[in-house]
Amino acid sequence: MKLIDGLNYREWQKRNTQKFNALTTSQQKEARKQGYKNQGWQNVQKSWKIIQSLFSNLVSMFEAKLNKGDLVGALELSILEGEESQTIARKAIDEISQTQKEIDEKADRILAKYPLL
Repeated sequence: MKLIDGLNYREWQKRNTQKFNALTTSQQKEARKQGYKNQGWQNVQKSWKIIQSLFSNLVSMFEAKLNKGDLVGALELSILEGEESQTIARKAIDEISQTQKEIDEKADRILAKYPLL
């Protein structure tokens, strides 16, 4: 299976679709006008670049709060995002630990079944 930037074709399509759906209707129209089409490797990659260009024009919630002078809101948002990142990291560590445990168990079973010469 061909991977580009660590993603296969279906993962690229899914990412494009999720980001495309997060755009406003006018941004979606603009994306289509620029050639957004989420089928075929070439189109999927081109569409990702189109989506990125549209998102680069957006201001993050953090920046919006800072621009309005809402320093407390910006800090609260940063803290919330940090907590969410920690939760995601903990879940990833748990999944990796579980996978490692399963691999170790399989290796032990195989070594028990086929002793070293």
